[in-house]
Amino acid sequence: MVGYYSLLLQENKACELNNLCVMPAYRHNGIGEELLRDAFKAAGALYCITLNTA
Repeated sequence: MVGYYSLLLQENKACELNNLCVMPAYRHNGIGEELLRDAFKAAGALYCITLNTA
């Protein structure tokens, strides 16, 4: 594993994105961008219309 994020389901069709992280040795390779895209996809699958950040 070289990166991760956590997504918290909130009220009112909102999700909160927490802890998006990529290990230093793997940064600047587009992994963070892919994790963010995956977070948007996962939030959509949970019917979230708002994505908040901590």
